[in-house]
Amino acid sequence: MTSNNQRPSYCTFKFLTVVFLLFFMPACSSDTGSSGTYTINYWVATNGSDQASGDSDNPFLTLEHALDVIRANGNRGICTINVNIKAGTYRLSSPLKLNAGDSGAPGAEVVYQAAPGESVVISGAQQVNGWILHDVDLNIWQAQVNTDAMPRQLYV
Repeated sequence: MTSNNQRPSYCTFKFLTVVFLLFFMPACSSDTGSSGTYTINYWVATNGSDQASGDSDNPFLTLEHALDVIRANGNRGICTINVNIKAGTYRLSSPLKLNAGDSGAPGAEVVYQAAPGESVVISGAQQVNGWILHDVDLNIWQAQVNTDAMPRQLYV
């Protein structure tokens, strides 16, 4: 006769472990790298949208949004996560602050990379627009500059 207070058997433990793995592993895509680990791929493009899914056909617009999505992803540290950045210049209005958790785990890294064959620039610079010709004879141009930023350097 068995009691209802018995501890679960080893077979029950194994079964629950398999169910747990089957539940979480499909969230990692079937793409496997050379190491055999599962991979999630996100994409960012200058013509993307932060309301998009982040796949190659519907990329995110900003690196900041990709970072937020990855931080919320329960598979971070379980699957390798690649952020593939399509060609273009990405202007940051504030620093992209990363911490140790943003790098993933051994064998399940988070990698930010230019898409294959593409050239990417990530810039914290602010563009100066609205140039007007101030003095035609001396060829002097002027533009309003945001003094709140108080840049130490100005390149024209």
